Amino acid sequence: MKYTVLYFSLLCLVGCTPVLKMLYGIKPPKIENKETLTEYMVKLKMEQQNVYALTFDEFKPSLKHIKNSVPDVLIFNSQGEYIPYGDEYACNAHAFDFIEKLNRNSVYTTSDKLDMATISKGLCNLDGGMVEEPISKNIDFYVFIYWAKWAGKLNKDHVLVWEKQAIENRNANIKVITVNVDSQAFWGSGNLKKLGF
Repeated sequence: MKYTVLYFSLLCLVGCTPVLKMLYGIKPPKIENKETLTEYMVKLKMEQQNVYALTFDEFKPSLKHIKNSVPDVLIFNSQGEYIPYGDEYACNAHAFDFIEKLNRNSVYTTSDKLDMATISKGLCNLDGGMVEEPISKNIDFYVFIYWAKWAGKLNKDHVLVWEKQAIENRNANIKVITVNVDSQAFWGSGNLKKLGF
């Protein structure tokens, strides 16, 4: 009861956003690199296959694709067509049910607002090296999960759940692609200064 009163008092004094950030462990962004991200993924028990970062030039466009929402998820069919889920303007809560119910025998509405080629354009490995579009044979769906180290507990509550749902889905072959959206050391000091570092 004492903690409930404390949280309510904090909400009244400073609003919900700072309190939610504190409760979810959301921190100010830092400059990350392959070592810090790998260490974090091991600690969190995230999958370490198909993990990418973004080039500096594609960082801001990619954030627009996910409506500046981190973590977030984008889903594509085997032809690279975007499959919207839930309300276009809602949060990503609908993704939880959607991923675990993906089925190779179902027909999904697609949207031409986005495609996998566009999303893949700025992908690079965690060292900054360019990579090819992550197309694979015998894949029914591609689930792109966008995450950041600074997002704190949201990675555990969202990213790990989405990964698990995709991996354990027995009704479709799903390739999970995790995209880190932290600021990267390999972008160089000039580009990082543009972001306020």
